[in-house]
Amino acid sequence: MGMINEYLVENEIEYDPNFLLSTITKIKGNGCCDYYCKPNSLSQLKKIISFCITENILFDVVGNVSNTYFLNNYRTSVIVSTLKVKEISFNNDSIICSCGVNLSKISRECVRRGFAGYEGFIGVPGTVGAAAINNTGAFQSSMHEIVKSVTLLNLENEIIHLTNKDLKYETRNSVLKSLEIKGFVLSVEIHTKEKEDITVLKQRVLENRIFRKNNIDGHRKSLGSVFVSPTLRYLMVNFRVRLFLKKICYAPFKILVKDTAKLKKINTFLVFLFLGVPQLAKHCDSLNRFCWEENTLEDDFMNYINTMQRLSKNKLKIEIAIKGNQ
Repeated sequence: MGMINEYLVENEIEYDPNFLLSTITKIKGNGCCDYYCKPNSLSQLKKIISFCITENILFDVVGNVSNTYFLNNYRTSVIVSTLKVKEISFNNDSIICSCGVNLSKISRECVRRGFAGYEGFIGVPGTVGAAAINNTGAFQSSMHEIVKSVTLLNLENEIIHLTNKDLKYETRNSVLKSLEIKGFVLSVEIHTKEKEDITVLKQRVLENRIFRKNNIDGHRKSLGSVFVSPTLRYLMVNFRVRLFLKKICYAPFKILVKDTAKLKKINTFLVFLFLGVPQLAKHCDSLNRFCWEENTLEDDFMNYINTMQRLSKNKLKIEIAIKGNQ
């Protein structure tokens, strides 16, 4: 470990030793690492990743960890955070973003300049690098529609470039997420060729924000959608009769209850009740959004995932990243 410490000091890379991951995840437990590294440029990022590869040091690279869950047994030597790697370069018909650029922030700038295709990303947590890997999408926006290319450092310490076609995007997936191609995203080039009236774009942003506030965002800590939403259809098919009865039961509440938050809570409870697992409702803001509170345990989360998979006959595809010895 002294070797790592010497390298970080020599290259002026900021780090925190003996780091508890709950510090960044705000979730109790969540494992730890020996060194939590915070490079502040692409140059520093490449250096620390290359060093870890060359020296066979166990490490991970993370962004905002807004959709990453670290199991309590997670341990590693080095975690490299990309959050301070935020260089941005504007070209004629594209923008090159370092991997740590905030997706929502760059999207606001794109809307301000009249670039279409970004208005749905405003309010979405996470970095551009992670979004390009996951093929993040929200409302009318999707990464597979705006990414031109991705530059990454592979496991042989080589810089390679992948085009949009090379990434083989599909719903919440890419060759990088499936590990068909292994490497660490350094930068993402996004196109700005589609332009639209700024007033129209801002109106969409406003409508999206209202919908997100009323129907998506909650007041409890969550990692967003746990499962890839389209795969929930398997569960809906298995329980179509029960869920139809749930709609009938829910109808009076839609008339009588005016508070949107209370109505959402009632709907969530009824969904789990008619699925036969009402005990899960207290942990969730919706069928696909698990939430953490002070007394929430890892067992609660894993029980939720296992129960949902059982109900769907193991057809659900997990969207979040789960790191650790499962």
